[in-house]
Amino acid sequence: MGRGILKTLIGYLDAAVQKLPECREASNGLKYTLLDAFKSALAVFYFLHPSLLNFQQEMRRKTKRSNLETLFGVRRIPCTEQIKNIVDSIEPGALAGVFDQGLKCADEQGVLNDYRVLDGGVLIPLDGVWYHSSESVHCDHCLHKTKDGKTTYYHSMIGTAVVRPGSTVVLPLMPEYIRNEDGQEKQDCERNAAKRYLEERGRELQWLKPTFLGDDLYACHDICKGIRAQGMSYIFTCKAESHPWIAEQVAYGEMQSHTRREWNGRNHLEYRYRWVNGIENRCDGEKLVVNYLELEIWNEEKQKATYRNSWITDKELREDKVKLIAECGRSRWKIEN
Repeated sequence: MGRGILKTLIGYLDAAVQKLPECREASNGLKYTLLDAFKSALAVFYFLHPSLLNFQQEMRRKTKRSNLETLFGVRRIPCTEQIKNIVDSIEPGALAGVFDQGLKCADEQGVLNDYRVLDGGVLIPLDGVWYHSSESVHCDHCLHKTKDGKTTYYHSMIGTAVVRPGSTVVLPLMPEYIRNEDGQEKQDCERNAAKRYLEERGRELQWLKPTFLGDDLYACHDICKGIRAQGMSYIFTCKAESHPWIAEQVAYGEMQSHTRREWNGRNHLEYRYRWVNGIENRCDGEKLVVNYLELEIWNEEKQKATYRNSWITDKELREDKVKLIAECGRSRWKIEN
């Protein structure tokens, strides 16, 4: 990331944090500002060091300055626990605009051009992840699960980003939090959160011409229908055991096939594609036409299949497109956990 782009992104964060209310009591002595806490939190993901404070203190000892000062403009560096205590008091949605502005900046700088890989659009994987769990520490918003008499409380969210095949660099987007709201009787879940995300954020993402990626959980009628209703696309993993109606149609359908061979520097691989267009994804009698794609990778040296997967998509499947669509579907792993 160029220093000019980083400075622009920090400027967006600066402007957003300046609008946040100060919820802490001044009597406790506000040693660290909200801005220093949020910039330090951002820097954790930039430097990827296990102890941000120790890293910066050692740098300051050697060079008299730290790059948290020079790059991020942090005046006083809080430790991890202090960052958590300050940041946790702020509603996450208050910073949603920073993600949108960052994406617009990436577009203006031409960065997004490399991520438009499928029909002129980008790939956005959706994936649920826990970011807190405890058997004792919990709040009213916690989700919970009980096993063998033990209850685990946890916080979860759907992580999202812009990704592309062949690159480990992702452009993060605002996540959707999976949490119980005040007065909510039924526990929230990943599928409901995905529907909220698409309803609330779909229109704002249409300019990207996105194709959403997701695991088998997302390959349900309602989510696929909601995406298509907004003029967007999807490639979702689809397992036979959880979608028996689709599996039955595939078993009796007229499948097309294509095979290509590749040497990866160590092994001879045979990529075996099978697909069928125009099958149905049903829910309560309502039908949605989808297309189905399978990929098996056969390793000739090992004499066994080293990869198998299957997807449903609204994209038309043809011999000249199945390779790219499979590569796009496999890009979902880039944000897993």
